[in-house]
Amino acid sequence: MGKGSRLRTSLPSGADDLIKAEMARLVAWDVQNNVPNEVYEENDLKNASELIKKDCDVGPPLDASMWAVIEQCSTELVQIRGKFTRIAVLNRGEQIEALHSQFQIYRDWMNARAKKTGKLEKKLKIKLGGYQAIHTNLASKLAEVRNELEMAAIEKETFRRLSEHEAKSINKRVSRLQEEVRQQEARERELQEIHGKLKDQHWKLEQLELRSQATVGAEPVAYNNNQAIEA
Repeated sequence: MGKGSRLRTSLPSGADDLIKAEMARLVAWDVQNNVPNEVYEENDLKNASELIKKDCDVGPPLDASMWAVIEQCSTELVQIRGKFTRIAVLNRGEQIEALHSQFQIYRDWMNARAKKTGKLEKKLKIKLGGYQAIHTNLASKLAEVRNELEMAAIEKETFRRLSEHEAKSINKRVSRLQEEVRQQEARERELQEIHGKLKDQHWKLEQLELRSQATVGAEPVAYNNNQAIEA
């Protein structure tokens, strides 16, 4: 039995006819622009809505004792042969039959829900298959980008530490090179002094050699007696 059939059986035939007539007038108004003979004002509709809410008032909220009674009644009532009966008044065979019937109802409901769920899953798989493929592709690319970012971060940290160590090493190397330069400059000055002394000594030796050669290579002077007397 469908939902519409249950609604029709729960309503009086007169009310059902009124609802159908009103629905027909509304459809004609929307489709064919046939304005009904009687159009209700907004205030009348609000008043009618308030009356409906008042008639449909569920009453005060149920307390714990009322819920306990409802729970007890619902657990004791079973459906057998098209009617609800307390399970305690049934014999053993009828209890088994009622419970089996109730189990069958639940089983049929679960099977119907499972079939409906399977159909929905197939529809969703068809509709979302492309999106799932796109999601898988994007997830793979995102994982690759994350790995690249992690590797780039590791490389950046490595080069940063190398830069710090190189900066410290540069200062040490510069200090060592400056010390070597000072030592070389001092050594150069020392060598220049030695070179100056050796050059001066070489010049003196050359002068002595020239004098010696001039003395040995000159012809002797001849003196006679008259010159000796005059001298």
